[in-house]
Amino acid sequence: MMTEIPIKFRRSSGQKLVSFDHIDVATGYGYVTFYALNTIEDATINYHLSSNTFKGYLALSPKIGTTETTFTKIETIDFDSNIFDKPILIKGDVIIQSGFESEEGSDTGDGYRIMKLKKWDGTSETNIGQAQSETHDITGQDLGLSANMIQLSEAVEINAGDRIRLTIEVWAKTDSGAGSSGVSMRVGIDPANATEQYITKISFPIKVMD
Repeated sequence: MMTEIPIKFRRSSGQKLVSFDHIDVATGYGYVTFYALNTIEDATINYHLSSNTFKGYLALSPKIGTTETTFTKIETIDFDSNIFDKPILIKGDVIIQSGFESEEGSDTGDGYRIMKLKKWDGTSETNIGQAQSETHDITGQDLGLSANMIQLSEAVEINAGDRIRLTIEVWAKTDSGAGSSGVSMRVGIDPANATEQYITKISFPIKVMD
């Protein structure tokens, strides 16, 4: 099993050294960005949130289809950060950019994704907020990219020892139903974004606690 490396915010001369994308001077919160990716260990695929933009094992989540004529959840993926070694606060606008690939055989349909931001203590998860992408027409093979926002008006504390979890649910339906070739939708999870729109990332404002 891989050894987890905690996310550390070190002090130097009394100052916190944190790599922020940018800082909101008015609120004192700094934005950080994590990317969704996967790795493989033996035959097991693991899903992560990482601040690194290296290429993961696969650029897309597994291909899972449906022939249902009502929206059906066809996939749920949990992307987990490493462990935080200091408590943080999250407050403000959380931006999620989510890439996807949709495909049909000889059928047409529709699909969307639900993105849920959670904190995970290793035993239980707590939902912080969620957003839903627009509904996409599935006609042929298509790539797309959605940008959604979760607004957190109250600060949410992530304790030392907790992780950030991004759960993505994929929902889809066909127009023809049983007997058809069905439709599928997959999530883009390549931080290197070698193929345009195969990327999923989340940016959120944090404040490191003493």
